[in-house]
Amino acid sequence: MYYKVVRVPGLESAIVAGQACVKYQEGHTVSPPEWLLKKGYGLCVFETLAQAEKMAEYYHAIYECEGEQELPLLWYQVPEFAWMGNCQLSEYNWPEGTHTFARVKLTRLVKPAREMHFVNGVHYHPSSGVEFREINEEVICEETNYHAKIN
Repeated sequence: MYYKVVRVPGLESAIVAGQACVKYQEGHTVSPPEWLLKKGYGLCVFETLAQAEKMAEYYHAIYECEGEQELPLLWYQVPEFAWMGNCQLSEYNWPEGTHTFARVKLTRLVKPAREMHFVNGVHYHPSSGVEFREINEEVICEETNYHAKIN
């Protein structure tokens, strides 16, 4: 058993967005986009709940999960910048306990995300400096091309 950190609302990849983003559903096996899998990149999970908690922000949920077909940890576009689309391929110090798999299935919610709080329709994320907006029952971030329906 492993632990997967996902962004909510939407149960999406915690770090990446855009074409690299993966949408999860509890009880269903998912894979990274084919173009990433062909390059050897898998879906990241953690060995322990404590390791997953170190990576989770308040808008992330943590699930127990199963992984199939473990892949080696590769050099990677540094996640903090990859979603902005402006980084070079470089060596990344993967967080302790990180594993990557070709397929991952979320099995059980362990820690739900805390609510995103909007003031006048805007939520400011302090560690990244990114603004999320609540518009017509969706959460939108123009900088990262993030869109998710509010459940």
